Amino acid sequence: MLAEITEVPKEHEWSELVLAAPVLYRFIKYEAPNGSWGNVAEVEFYAGDQKIHGTPFGTTGSRDNAGRDFAKAMDGDLSTFFDGAEPNNQYVGLDLGASVQASAPEFAPRPGSYSGVQDVSVTSATPAAMIRVARGGGTPTRTQGEPVTGLIRVGKSEILAAVAYANGLACSPVVVGPYRIGWDQGNTRLTRSFHIGNSLTDTVDGWLKPLAESGGHPLDFHRFTIPGAPTDWLWAHPASGFGDSRYAEAFFRVRPV
Repeated sequence: MLAEITEVPKEHEWSELVLAAPVLYRFIKYEAPNGSWGNVAEVEFYAGDQKIHGTPFGTTGSRDNAGRDFAKAMDGDLSTFFDGAEPNNQYVGLDLGASVQASAPEFAPRPGSYSGVQDVSVTSATPAAMIRVARGGGTPTRTQGEPVTGLIRVGKSEILAAVAYANGLACSPVVVGPYRIGWDQGNTRLTRSFHIGNSLTDTVDGWLKPLAESGGHPLDFHRFTIPGAPTDWLWAHPASGFGDSRYAEAFFRVRPV
């Protein structure tokens, strides 16, 4: 949490929160207090006196399907407002896009099963990016984890987690790299998975694929989720999800025979 509104705002007046120091994130959001139905007329973010633009996102739907969804809090019109589908856990925010974020780290050789010791390089496509790695658990950040200065020797089965960061950019997504050393490749039959729903099914993103492949099971991973969205809403809005935008079409095209 970067800042908090601690008093009930006055009607028809802006609540302004000023951060003491710049904070670099790709996703920024206003999270409404429980019981409020997300009610807010407008949310704006600034860097100094410059308004920040991005792709709006938020919890789906509106109370009584009245059309007052999260987009109403980002439309520049103070006469409209967000009125969520549920009283609790409602939010609205901006995705500032990949251009404000360091590129995700890449492992070479790629995570997987190997018969012997591996010397692993971890790199990012972002110029002058720095990388930190957590080994055997934990999540690396801009200030936590082992700085990567060369090859990482993986002499036993373990999981590497890496993050890239650079001056003036938000940290990259954390990339997970499981390595199995002295492991028989075994069955390499392709496994295909489809993930439809909300945050309950979305938590596997970034973890399931490398874990499966480290055990010798290539995974064709398809994701179509929105935190807070019921599956029937996702099915009726096939271009609104995170990940595969046409998940129904993808399912029927590549499903197992």
